[in-house]
Amino acid sequence: MKQNWKPTLLCAGLLVLSACQQLLQPQSWSQNYARLEGTAATSAAMIDGDHETSGLAKVVNRGASEITIILPAKKRISKVAIISKQLSDPKFKGKRCNLYTMKQGDWNLVAPFSIQGFRTEVRFPAVEIDQIRIQVPSRLSFREMGRIVNRYGDIHNQKYYDPTAPTIEEVELYGPIETVFVEPMVE
Repeated sequence: MKQNWKPTLLCAGLLVLSACQQLLQPQSWSQNYARLEGTAATSAAMIDGDHETSGLAKVVNRGASEITIILPAKKRISKVAIISKQLSDPKFKGKRCNLYTMKQGDWNLVAPFSIQGFRTEVRFPAVEIDQIRIQVPSRLSFREMGRIVNRYGDIHNQKYYDPTAPTIEEVELYGPIETVFVEPMVE
């Protein structure tokens, strides 16, 4: 007996097409949680919503600076945007940075990321947090030139640099908004 596979294939194709359509819908994002009343940051200018103001990150060691943001309440965060004219410099592009969250008194690495330019966006699976720490590279500023004489009497020039925290115009924190999917009508 001959079976007619065309209706079955047509139904399967429509099912796959509707599933792909739902998966490809753009993600909706919450408001910028860094702008909530009661939020604290390394510098208040980093979270004021104005790209004309900027704040300095805090230098923690020779190669790294940190930005810390404390939210007034726990929120689900899955996207962080860092806006900085200084970090858009080509010597910073591609430099490794880290994103940490506070969980039970310890800082846990959530996502390593690289500087992408003026606006760097980091996306990761949603985590419920009230504190976030972003580690960005420090700039090295030339301090002075010195001369070193080794034990054989050879003279070598040595440059001395001081780590300088980068200026950050804005840090934005977003969480996912659950999207309501509507079944497409199939006639």
